[in-house]
Amino acid sequence: MPDGLLSDTRVAASLVDLCGMDVLDRLPGRWVFFDRDFTELYGDWREWQGMRASNLFFLPLLNDGPPRPRKRPLKISTTCGKLHTWFYRK
Repeated sequence: MPDGLLSDTRVAASLVDLCGMDVLDRLPGRWVFFDRDFTELYGDWREWQGMRASNLFFLPLLNDGPPRPRKRPLKISTTCGKLHTWFYRK
């Protein structure tokens, strides 16, 4: 495994490097492998308006109009830096 911080994407990339693209068929979730010449999707993708989406949880947000401002700022750990803006949420 590579040195440094790891994420699911970084581990998957290392597995593809070691085992080949077919390893993505055996991993849970949805993955996209892309190269200059092609794109390959792995996992259970959803069709929506001629596109593929990893999920359709955003659909109710489209029907509710623009987001309303939150009443308070989102709390973020001090290790992430300072909060400079208000976040919107239903």
